[in-house]
Amino acid sequence: VPVGPTHTMPETDDLATLNSLDDAAVASILEDRYSRRRIYTRVNSMLISINPYEELGLYSTAVLDEYCRVGNGGPPPPPHAFAVA
Repeated sequence: VPVGPTHTMPETDDLATLNSLDDAAVASILEDRYSRRRIYTRVNSMLISINPYEELGLYSTAVLDEYCRVGNGGPPPPPHAFAVA
């Protein structure tokens, strides 16, 4: 996918779904996700994490419970350390 002023990167939780996985595409998507406070991104079964240097409320009991219920139907939750632990 071309990156430039007239092209935007697709929004994705998993970089493995991209048609083209080059340095520019990865950097652009990670920068976009970080700016939206989404510090976790999947690459198939791997997890990329970017340190936000601030508390984002991502490790509460409610969030943990969401990941404990994975596999009970419904859409998968977004990427998170709890999903790979």
